[in-house]
Parts: sequence; C-alpha cells; structure tokens
Amino acid sequence: MFLRVLFATALISIFISIIIPPRYDSTISFYTKKGDSTSSFSNFDLSQLMLSGSPVVSNHDFSIIDILSSNDIYEKMLLKNYKSLNKSLIEYWILDQSFFNWSMNNDFNIDREIINSNVKKLKSRITFNENKKSGLISITASLESRQISKEFIEVFFLEISNLLIQVNQEKSSDKVSFFNELTGKYKSELKEKEDELVIFLTNNKSINDSEILIAQKKRLERQVSILSNTYFSLLKELEMSKINQSDNLPLLVALDKPKEAHKKSFPQRKLIVVLSIIISMGVLLSYLVLRSDEFRKELFESS
Repeated sequence: MFLRVLFATALISIFISIIIPPRYDSTISFYTKKGDSTSSFSNFDLSQLMLSGSPVVSNHDFSIIDILSSNDIYEKMLLKNYKSLNKSLIEYWILDQSFFNWSMNNDFNIDREIINSNVKKLKSRITFNENKKSGLISITASLESRQISKEFIEVFFLEISNLLIQVNQEKSSDKVSFFNELTGKYKSELKEKEDELVIFLTNNKSINDSEILIAQKKRLERQVSILSNTYFSLLKELEMSKINQSDNLPLLVALDKPKEAHKKSFPQRKLIVVLSIIISMGVLLSYLVLRSDEFRKELFESS
C-alpha cells in the first residue's frame, strides 16, 4: 500500500508540474550616464538663482526606480505587440493562457479591471535590483517562453531609455526658458549699470581729487563686474541647455544584454515531487496511526 501511495503521489506531482505553465528568466544589467551640465554653476554665486519656480534650484533627480514603481510603463508594456507572440502580452495571457479560452474570441473587450489585474501580474513577474555603491541596475523578467522573456526585457529597456531621454529633454526645455528669461533680465541690468558708470565718468572728470567719487566709482565698477560675470555664465548655461534640449543620445548603458534562458526557472519539478512525497508520507503515516488506534479500541471493546 505504501509503495502504491508513493507511486501515485509521484505521478500526480509530475502531472501537476507539467500542466503548470513554465517560466523562463531573462536579465539585463545597465548603469546610468552621469550628466555634468550644471558643473559650471560653481563659477558664480548660486544665491543669484534662488528664485521661485527655478528649474535649476528646485531640480530633483529622476530615478530608474521611480519608473519601475510606476504602473503606466507596465500598462504600456502589456498593450504593446511582440514579434515572438504576434500579439500583445495581455492578449496572450487572456486568450492563450486562459483555461476558458475555448469560449473566447479575438473580439473580446479589455476593460480597466482586466488591465489593472494584469498590471499586478506583470509587476510580480519583474524583479529589479540596484547596487547603491556601483549604481548598476539589474532587471529580470520571468515569462512563459524564452523568446518573449528576452524580447520583453529588450523592449522594456528601450522604453525606460526613451522615457529618460524625454524627461531629460523636457527638463532642458524648462531650463532654456528659465535661462532665456534670466539672461534677458541680467542683460538689461548690466546695460543700465554700464550706462550709469559711463554717465558717472562723463560728469566727473576729476575723480581722483575726491575720496567720495573714488568710492562711488569702485562701487559701480564692482556692480558692473558682478553683473557681467553672472550674465556670461548664464549665457554659457543657456547654450548648454539648448544642446541638452536637442540631445537624444541614450542615457543608459547596457552592461549585460538579455539572453534566452537555457532552462526553466519555474516550476521546480524536483522540489514539487519531493514535497509531494513528503506530504503524502505524512498523510499516510497519520492514517496508519489513526487506523491502529481504532483497531486497538475495537479489540479492547470486543474483549
């Protein structure tokens, strides 16, 4: 009896492991290029730019982790068509992976509830890790075939890269507008101070004869010098922002490109069989113990 139960359990566990859809992992590792577009700000006083709504002062870093935590990109990946499937991932999961796909057709409607549930499913299939020290980021997708896992990671990486480029260009556009306005303001102030200095020098021919006039002259020259340095630094930043605005070079560098998995990552058939055998043995032993107790009780009552 024991051998029969053991054999039946093994067959059932193997059957279960076969009918469970397999998954294959594909991984990409990459790092982010570090920009240096704001390095020249050290050349002048940043307190000059502490203005309300400044895209320079109020700038926040946009992290890859922020993208991976957003539902929007997963929804986009769900609805995108893949060559290896010849359809979208959500269609593949609903039509091909559904036990009731015999009652469905290609004209089914995808409502918000279906999308939300599949977004959660997709997020559970994606794992990522960030090395805080080196900045290296790894993303792994666990999907139903070798081809779709590899293609998904490639498309996912491209979407993240394009999104970062778009965000960088939008930030640069804000900076261009900001520096355009600020540069015009400093240009006007510089012209006013230069005109004021010219008028002062024209009206005061004997400046060296008066300590007060010398002090006023130095004060005006300092103001012109500060405004001039700030104005030309802003011009430099304006040109850098215009360059970044039109820059569409990738901000991500792939270190390890995705490859097709050589074996399944899920389900682990050996583990399923071993656990099934252990559970069946436990159930069988419990059954035998209960039977022996009942037998002894019946024997005692009959005597």
